[in-house]
Amino acid sequence: MKNRKVLTALIFLIIALASTASAITTKEEADSMLEQSYVLFDQGDYQNAYRAVYLAHLTYERLSITGQSMYRADNLIRDLNSTISPLQKARYFFNIGSDIYITASSVHATDISTYQDAQFFARQSLATYTELNNSDGKIQAKVLVESIDKAIVEVVSDKKNVAENYYRQATQAFIAEEYTTAKALALNASQVFSQIPDTDGMSKSAALIVQIEEQTQQIKQNAAASYDRALDFYVQGNLPKALESALVAQNFYAKIEDREGISQTQGLITNINRNMNQNIEERKRQAELFYRKAGELLIIKEYANATEAATEAKNIYMELFEKAKIEEGNNPSDRQPQMTYYDSKIKEVNGILTRIRAEWGERKADEQAEIYYSNAQEYLIHNEFDDALSYAQKARGLFASTNNYVGISKAETLINKIGDSMSRSRSGKELVAKAQEAYAVADFENANLYAQQAKGIYEGLYDVNNTDVVKSLLGNITVGFQQREKASEIYKTAKRNFDLGNWENAKFNAQQAYTIFYNMNYTVGAEGAKQILDDSEQKMNDEWVAFRNKAIIAVAIIAGVLIVAVTRAKKKAELEAEFSAKQKELSTKEKMTQEEMSLKMEDETKKRVEDELKRMIEAERGAGGDLEPLSEDESGAVETSVKKRP
Repeated sequence: MKNRKVLTALIFLIIALASTASAITTKEEADSMLEQSYVLFDQGDYQNAYRAVYLAHLTYERLSITGQSMYRADNLIRDLNSTISPLQKARYFFNIGSDIYITASSVHATDISTYQDAQFFARQSLATYTELNNSDGKIQAKVLVESIDKAIVEVVSDKKNVAENYYRQATQAFIAEEYTTAKALALNASQVFSQIPDTDGMSKSAALIVQIEEQTQQIKQNAAASYDRALDFYVQGNLPKALESALVAQNFYAKIEDREGISQTQGLITNINRNMNQNIEERKRQAELFYRKAGELLIIKEYANATEAATEAKNIYMELFEKAKIEEGNNPSDRQPQMTYYDSKIKEVNGILTRIRAEWGERKADEQAEIYYSNAQEYLIHNEFDDALSYAQKARGLFASTNNYVGISKAETLINKIGDSMSRSRSGKELVAKAQEAYAVADFENANLYAQQAKGIYEGLYDVNNTDVVKSLLGNITVGFQQREKASEIYKTAKRNFDLGNWENAKFNAQQAYTIFYNMNYTVGAEGAKQILDDSEQKMNDEWVAFRNKAIIAVAIIAGVLIVAVTRAKKKAELEAEFSAKQKELSTKEKMTQEEMSLKMEDETKKRVEDELKRMIEAERGAGGDLEPLSEDESGAVETSVKKRP
């Protein structure tokens, strides 16, 4: 069952390889192709193994990917080259290049990298056939290379036309102020130009993208300034003005399709409309309070404050009048009760203002307005925007009370300038926040870009404190960039050592790089260094295991030899001891035999002597007559005599 699954997977892979009409473009695809190439190699399908591993290798090169993936691809290529003959290799390359080219041509593929893959295999085939001096193979490979080169020229021409069309459409959209569409088309043009590659096309596309970005940023700043003015008017309670500014901001955001800005502005518009609809009675009450306060201040001759209060009352009544006008403006005059009421209240407030001018004098009012105006300028110079705006609005109110249109104009200009400065200062803070976020993840290029933009804004506002803050941040960014470059060089050294098999040095360098990358929160670098660190440790561990196994085997062999030697020595000692014992036993037996023989001979000699003595005695007795046999005592005496005889 397992073999059947493997076979099925291989069949699908081979079909996929044979039908590939576009090059693989991601690391995940390349990794999958690399794994399958190992399976094909193990199955003995060397041609498809070549194809898969080289396609993976080419993708790693395009994506500038190094490390373990490239290392494994190189290893398999070496294994393949050592397994098959050069002639087989040339044929495989030719077959692979032909398959990719024919498949791409049959579906009219527009991906240049597909033809470049075919071109790679065809040229490898031609080079190998040339080295082998194989004329037939060389001719076939040369024809294939020329066909692929021609196809690439045609695809490049088609892509250039497509890119130019994108660029023309992007330019037209930019002129029509369709900035989002213009940017998307310009990016498409740049991408296609980069595939060819066409340097001039890439350059002009990049210039257009920069122009679109600058215009978009300008519109975004205008939108933010309008939104800020709307917010200020809303806080002040001037809802009609707030609504007017909010609608302007929304139009700006709509031009650049800034969804966040549109949503934010729409929320403000909704709140304005809700307040205009629900808080009419509250606004009427506020207007009445300001009106009464103006009358009280007039009585005690506080003309400046009385003017300010009366102006506030008048603004509220005018706001309510405009709101009523929306509802009753198309009605006959006798059916406009709210408009009539608010108009009468405005006239009452104008009466208060007329009395103030009469008693205080227009010159005094204008002088006070100028003081407020000067205060507003002073606060603006020091970037104290809230106080600056308050005094500028007071100045405008006093200028309006005396119908000083020149004063009104310059006060409104100052109010707009304050609003613009507030918007720019807010943008500066946002850019600093973005720079700090980018710095926190070691994205020093964007951090530097944001910080430089913020620095330009603060320098334009003559905001010394915030400028110093940004300069300090730029200094940190520069140090961080240098640290990242240092870590990158160490990483490259680790990579070289790893590729050369110097695992211990690779591990040391990778640890250094990892520490720097990790401390600066540079995730990509830290992951790369960690991979080399782990791979080096694995390699060192593999070497240690191999060394340990060899040592164990060596120790086992030595122990076996020693055991055999000791056993032999022990056996020898035992044999020698046994031999010695036997020798001793033999010697003892021999000695005992000699003594026994000596005793036996002695006994025999004694017996012969005894017999001879007995015979002689008997003979002597026989000569002297009848002699009696020897008694037992005599026999014993004779025996004793024999024993004592030497």
